[in-house]
Parts: sequence; structure tokens; C-alpha cells
Amino acid sequence: MTSNKAITMILVVVLALGVVAYFGMNNPPGDDVTGTVAPAERYRTDVTEEIQLGDESIQEVLQSDLFAKLVNDEAFQEAMRSEAFSMALRENALHEAFANERFRAAWSDMAVREAFASADLRLAANHEAFGALAANEAYRGAMSEALVREALTSKEWARAMANENLRTTFDNKAFRQEFFSQRVADALRSSQFEQAMASGMSLHEAFAANLDAFGAIMSFEQFNLALTDNRLREAFASNRLREAFAHERFGAVMNLDAYRNALAMEALRNSMSSMAMREMWSHGAMREALANERFRLSLSNKAVLDMLTNERYRMAFGSDAVLEALANERFRMSLRSNRLHEALRNEALRENLGAR
Repeated sequence: MTSNKAITMILVVVLALGVVAYFGMNNPPGDDVTGTVAPAERYRTDVTEEIQLGDESIQEVLQSDLFAKLVNDEAFQEAMRSEAFSMALRENALHEAFANERFRAAWSDMAVREAFASADLRLAANHEAFGALAANEAYRGAMSEALVREALTSKEWARAMANENLRTTFDNKAFRQEFFSQRVADALRSSQFEQAMASGMSLHEAFAANLDAFGAIMSFEQFNLALTDNRLREAFASNRLREAFAHERFGAVMNLDAYRNALAMEALRNSMSSMAMREMWSHGAMREALANERFRLSLSNKAVLDMLTNERYRMAFGSDAVLEALANERFRMSLRSNRLHEALRNEALRENLGAR
């Protein structure tokens, strides 16, 4: 062997030993964040050199089981072909959303993911009044009750509350106290009232037929004006709604300024009576997530909503691999790095990891 060849071989060996030593020092055994396996087992040196590995934290992510799972996740890889998806992954608001454990638990449910396809939910999430309502403990507690939730998100109730006279009447504390009294609740659930509604009586006639129970609420002029609206008759004809009226948590919601303020806006009223809202509020983890102000702010971010309402992206975010990765703070931080995005899109790396 010539002296030049010998020198070249020595340099190659020294360089190889240096690479092994570097990765060994930066990936100690038992690191619960990286979930590492031996680098030589993970991918070839020539592939990693293409990606231009940078700082230590990115290297650790690239060595992790989480990275390997994402590289092999078809839905995520399909979404990564979109530059918009790649850019949105860098959004702090998206990281805030998925940093919330309760939201990740809710998001793992297909029904919740599908609810985010709704334009109604997008509208509500961007509305300040909805944020105030979602933060209210009494409202979340009421929405945990199936009977109350179904009534408050029903089309009949939304149509009834479109009546300005009725909304104005409910703004009156004295009226609310009378309307949600046990006397009125019992009368609304009585066979007498049910028969009156079934007979085709007008709503005003049905109430007037039992003045002992309804006389106090009929003394309010605007309520009498509201009774002439057929939309209100639909609400009172609903057994579900009449049962809900008797529930203490329904009355508690109607006592909330935040709720009445929200219902004063047509667009928000319509969105709150949508199927998407029913799906969202029926999930306990989602209700708990909405109690968190930082989460609500992240959900009102346009980039985040664009991601979560896009069918292809929802599929990507619905996989166990992606949810596991987004649960990891270090991985979320690394999503801001161009190097990680280049690695996630690297075809040779993907093939190599898939073959091991």
C-alpha cells in the first residue's frame, strides 16, 4: 500500500470513529424523549449527510422512534407534500393546541375530528362571545348533561331564540325567576299542556288555559308578543325542550349574560345549534380543553383552523403517530426547524427507515 493510500485510509477510520463517538455522546441510554436506536440501524450516513444535520436537539429528534413513525405514516407523508401544511406545522398556535392533553384525547375521536369540517364551528371558534361562553364553568357543566345539551343545541331552540322579544324577555331577571320556577316547570310537563299543544291551540291559548301556573310570566308584555311567533310554538311543542326547561342547569345557562349575548347574534346562534357543536360539546375532554384560555386562543388562529378543517390534514393529525409526536414538547419545538421538514420529506431516508 502506498503511503498516500495509507494516510487516506487512516483519515477515513478516524472520521468514522468520530461520527460514532459524537452520536454516542449525544444520545445517552434511557433518554425517554428521543426513544433512540443505534444510528447505524436507523439510517445510512450518506442519507443523513444529505439533510445537513444541525444542532443537538434536531439530531436527537431525527434519531427518535417518533421520527421513524412519522416518516412511515402515509397520511402524514401525503400531507407533507403540501407547502401550506409544512408552514402550518411551524405555527405556535398549533403547538399550543396539541400541547393540551385533553384536546389530544378529544381529537383522537373520529366524531370530534369530523365536527371540525363544519363552517359553523369555524365561525364560532373565531367569535369572542363563544370564547367567553366556552370559558364559563356553569355552561360547560350544563353541556355535560345530555338532555340540556341536546335542548340548547336544538334547531327548535335556536329558532325560538331568533325572536327578539323572547331574548329581551329572558334578559329580565324577574322573568327568568318566574319562568324557571317549579310551578311553571310542572305545568309545562303536565298532560294538560301537552294536550293543549296537540289540539292545535295557539301558544298564547295554551298558556292562557292555565293562568294559575302561567299567569306571572304572561304578565310580561314582550313575552306575550313572543307567543305569537310560530317558531316559539315549535319549541314548546317539543317534549325534549319542555323537559329541559325543568332542569336546573338549563335555567343556570339562561341566567348567564355570556349565553344571552351569544344568542343575540344570528350567525353565532346558528353555529351553536349545529351538529358540529353537538358533537364537540358531547365530548368531555373537548369541554375541558375549551376551559383553557390558551387553547381557545390557539383554536381561533386561522392557520390552525385551516389545518383542522381540511379533510386531508385532519386525516394526518388523526393518526396515533402524529398525536404521539405532538404530545412531545421537544418534537413540537423541532417542528420549527427547516432541517426537520427536509428530513421528513426525504425520500431516500423514508425508504431506508421503511426497510429496516
